[in-house]
Amino acid sequence: MEYFTFDFNTVQFLFLHPETASIVAPFNVLISPRFQRVTEGDRVEFRCTADGTPIPDLRWTRGRNNQLSLEAIIEDGVFIIPEVSRTDEDEYFCEAFNAGGMSTTRTILYVEASNRPVVTVNPPILEVEEGQLASFYCSVTATPPQTTWTSRVVPSAQTQLWTEAD
Repeated sequence: MEYFTFDFNTVQFLFLHPETASIVAPFNVLISPRFQRVTEGDRVEFRCTADGTPIPDLRWTRGRNNQLSLEAIIEDGVFIIPEVSRTDEDEYFCEAFNAGGMSTTRTILYVEASNRPVVTVNPPILEVEEGQLASFYCSVTATPPQTTWTSRVVPSAQTQLWTEAD
């Protein structure tokens, strides 16, 4: 099998057989938006497009460890993280490749801490008989943390509330 390559101003002709030729054009890879700064919990999308002949295949990779988030969705060149976390902050690469070679473009995702409080109540639901003790533990992660208890139950002389400070 004979193989010849000629470059005529950005268009390559690949001859696999002297009587047949296929055209392979170089390509550009674009990511939109170029960079993103989001708050944790937000949805993030990056769209990768590439032109070329033949149409290039696309692949997303991550900078540090090359592993994308388990929650990540990749569909038609669009990279989606439905609910971004601080650990998703990194550089990401869209790689395009075809018979003419490979090209890569980089983007960076910046993730800012959320000011939204995270409240955990354990147990979330508790049923007890009248007169029995009902205990709930509430944990709040926020800046600054403030906890206010409310109840649809009318407090009685037996209602007690304990608050612990860290």
